[in-house]
Order: sequence, then structure tokens, then C-alpha cells
Amino acid sequence: MDRGVLAVVTKNIRNASLLLALYLLLTVAVRALLPWSLLLDEAEQSFLSQFMLAGYGPQPPFYNWIQAIVVSIIGLSMWSLSGTKFAMLFICYILYGLAAYEVLRSRSLAAFAMLSLLTLPQISYMPQQDLTHTVAVLTATSLLFYGVFRTLMRPSLLSYLLIGIASGIGVICKYNFAILPIAICLALLFDSNWRRKLLDWRMLPAIGVALVIVAPHAIWLIGNFDSASAQTLGKMELDKSLNLFEQTIRGIVSLLRATLAYCALTVVIFLLAFRRDSLAIMRASDQLTRLIERIVLISLLMIVAIIMITGATHITERWLNPFLVIVPLYLFAKMRAANIDLSAGLRRLRPVFPVLMIITLIPLAARSVIVARYTGDYTNINLPMADLVKQLTSKQMPGSVITEDVHLAGNIHMQLPKLPVRTAGPIGSDVPLNYPILVVWKPRSESDKAIPRWLAQVVPEVSVPNPVVETVEAPYNFGRDSDRYRLNYVWLHKDD
Repeated sequence: MDRGVLAVVTKNIRNASLLLALYLLLTVAVRALLPWSLLLDEAEQSFLSQFMLAGYGPQPPFYNWIQAIVVSIIGLSMWSLSGTKFAMLFICYILYGLAAYEVLRSRSLAAFAMLSLLTLPQISYMPQQDLTHTVAVLTATSLLFYGVFRTLMRPSLLSYLLIGIASGIGVICKYNFAILPIAICLALLFDSNWRRKLLDWRMLPAIGVALVIVAPHAIWLIGNFDSASAQTLGKMELDKSLNLFEQTIRGIVSLLRATLAYCALTVVIFLLAFRRDSLAIMRASDQLTRLIERIVLISLLMIVAIIMITGATHITERWLNPFLVIVPLYLFAKMRAANIDLSAGLRRLRPVFPVLMIITLIPLAARSVIVARYTGDYTNINLPMADLVKQLTSKQMPGSVITEDVHLAGNIHMQLPKLPVRTAGPIGSDVPLNYPILVVWKPRSESDKAIPRWLAQVVPEVSVPNPVVETVEAPYNFGRDSDRYRLNYVWLHKDD
């Protein structure tokens, strides 16, 4: 990209937003041009878009609600699935830029800070691979920081309400988000000038708004806490073979490793771009940079407390998104505090953004389309779901479909969006089944023809004494003809 164009792009938030909009639209288009066989999170959203529930299991419901609304308006397609995610990511960038402007009071630096989110792989790269709820929590985090910084700089009832709205939405995006508003409040208490902003009467309506937003899911959570927390704790790996001290040490080491990995690329890029001034920037400090430092430190200490209480031994980079996404903005706040000429460093930083955009667009498509045929390493996009569903419904159309898991259910619902699809799990178990019922599952081996045990639990009133288990198969998308993906199926009719 031409240097003159890059200079215009980084002139203000509006221009930077146009570049990001083009980039994210291209991202959606690339995904829509690939086969509509779904990644894990895409399949989950496809399946759950059938229901509007107060809770869906291990993940809070905010993103599911948004996705279900979008699907109800424009229908289920890759455009509605991918478009929802990247539209939300675009809002995240915009809100981050607005938060940066409140701190930096410079249109150009705010644009740079917004584009610098691209240097965080958890924001630029990982959403290209999958992720939904993580994108939602990033958006809520950006809104919260915008509300907080606007309240500190020019407080109003609206700015306080933004804090409440962001806090409520964030909690029903990801449970770990709840740490962040607590950390922000504790950090503000350490500053005598800003403590008054925290104790302002306008915090009461902010808290009220947050509680109203959280309430429907919180009521559901009271009776479903075990199912909601099981997966989160499982991902944090509770190693019961270790004593408490060993668990704590391993958990803290994992936290430190994840923190360094999260920030490493951003820090390296900034050090290279501002290499001559990096020491002065690191030494610089003001009221705002100290506040951000306290917020991050308190957040990490609260995670350490969680590690000590739960015995968690594995913290992922993704889990740290709400607490470390502020890093690029923090670095620019340090530059502002240093009060030095940044022009040379900013010139070196500009070309990084289009390069990162190109790099993040390539891997998913390249691996699915180009590499898979030669390596035999297939992604979920390579699964021939369209061909298989076409074979399954070639002789008759089902009234309902039952599958063994959410991934398969979401893929089938994508191909048959007007039909109800259920799984062996509890979500949607109260949806009536319409005959004939098509039951589909993945065989354990080529010779496996056994009826799955879970079927009797899903349809207990049906008895199939001599079921006819059949198999469909098709070559992988962009794969070798000899490599084939198989599904077993059986039809259940009313008179069975």
C-alpha cells in the first residue's frame, strides 16, 4: 500500500475505520466463498440459532442471542454467521478507537491505536480461525474502556450508563469478564482525584442497568451452575494429582507464559518501530498510564487468586483478552506521556497494518484449499457436508433430524435450515419431533453399523427392532479422491 495512502488512513478514526471495514468485508467474502462446512463455533451458532434461551450451557448467551436475531431476520447462511462475527469485531475496533481518543486526544494517534489491535494475534488472527463469544467479549471490553475513559475525562450520565451497559453485556459474553469492572473500580480507589468519579451518584443507575442486563441469565445460572462452569474449569485443567502448592505454581507459570505470549508480537513491533525512543517511552508515566497498569495488575492478581482457589493449572491466551487488549492503547499513552517526536516511529509502524491484514487472511483458505490435498490433514471446512446431506435427502425429506453432537447438528442445519435439528444433549430437547426422523451419526469405523445408545434417550418412545443402518460417504472438499468422510444414518417412521 502506498505511503501516501497509509498516511491518509492513519489520519483519523474515520479513515482507519474505512480500511478496517474493507478488510473485514473481504474476510467475510473469503469465508463465504469457501465450502459452507462449518468450523466448531460456526456449527454451534448454526445449531443454537434455532432457540432463544436464557442459557445454553457452558457459554453465556449474549452472542447466541445476537446470532439468533440476525438469522431470524436474514436467514441462515455463511453470510449471516460470518457477517455477525466480523460486524461485531468491527464495532470492537471502533469502540477501541473512541476509547483511545478519550485518552490520547489525538485523532491520528487514536487511529494508530485502533489499527494496532491487528498486532494482537488473539484479535487479528484467531477470529479468522473460529471464535464467537471471544469476539463478543472483546467488543464489550472496548465499550467498557470507552465508558470508563469518557467518564474520567468528561463525566455525564451517559458515560456512566455506558459503563453499566458494557459491564452487563460483558458478563453475559464471558464469565471471566466479571474480573475487569471489579479491577477497574479497585484501581480507581488508589487515585484520590478519580476516586470521586467512582463514588459519584451516577454509578447507581450504571449498576442498575448492569443488573437488569445480567438478570435473565443469572436466574437461569442459579439452577444450572454445574453445567455452565464445567467446560471453563475443564479448559483450565484441574490436575488433581498435584498438591495445592504445585497446582498454584504451575498455574502461575501458565499465566505468566500466556501473558507474555499475548503481548509479545505487539511489544516487538513497537520496539522495532520506535527503537530510538523506546527507553524514553518505557520510562514515561502519567496518571492514565498508572491507572492502566493498576487495572492490568489487579486483574492478573485476581486470576492468581482464582488459580489458588480452584487449583487451575492452565491459563490460555484467549482467557486474558479482557485484561490485556488494552496493551496497544497503553503503549500509545506512554508515548504521549513521553512528549517526544513520534513521526519516524509512526512512519515505520504504518506498513505493518496492511501486512498483518494480508497475513491473517491467508492461513484458513490456504490450509483448506491448497495444503489439504497434499498433506491429508483436513479441516472442518473440508468436510463434504453439502454432498452428504444431498445424499441423505435424495429419496425423502425428513421432518426432523437428530444427530450425536452440536458440530454435526450445526452443519446439517446449515444445509437444511427450515428443518428442526436436535442433538443427544439437553439443549432443544423440548422441541417436538416431526416424522419421518432422520438420525445421523459418525461411525467409529468403516464396519460400524451399531445403533447409537443415545438414541433411546432422545426418542424413548421409538422401538426399532430391526433397524436398517445405512452409510453415505463422499470425498473431502479439495481432498484426495481416496480420502472419504462417512456418516451412518437410520430413518424412524411413525409406524416404527
